[in-house]
Amino acid sequence: MKNTNCLVLLTFFCLFSALACKKYEDGPILSLRTKKARLVGDWKISETFANGLKLNGPIQITGLQIKKGGTFSFEYNTGYAGVKNGTWSLTNTKQYVDLSDSCCTERYKILRLKNKELWLQNSLQQSTTSTIELEYHFEQ
Repeated sequence: MKNTNCLVLLTFFCLFSALACKKYEDGPILSLRTKKARLVGDWKISETFANGLKLNGPIQITGLQIKKGGTFSFEYNTGYAGVKNGTWSLTNTKQYVDLSDSCCTERYKILRLKNKELWLQNSLQQSTTSTIELEYHFEQ
């Protein structure tokens, strides 16, 4: 009886500890797939937000392909359509994904990372006093 009580208490302790250690703000509580495995795939934009407001007009990023070998490509539309290619890496205890091409590196905060759902956020400096927080919601 004593061993059973200890086992039950240990199980509850492990369960509540796992629930308290969520990596992403809106991410899953528990996943059997690694963060890299969940990140790899072909992602299509479902929603875009600027400073918390949903955008209905032109969207910067329209699709994102993250490959297992560490490369990526994303489709964008900033007045004209194009594709950006480069390498990706998880950084800062896997809370951010860095997308690097021959020009520069852009850092995106991972808000949600599920098997079929990815939310990324980054800041766009408009002027010395104005910043726009962009949030991209992707689905596979």
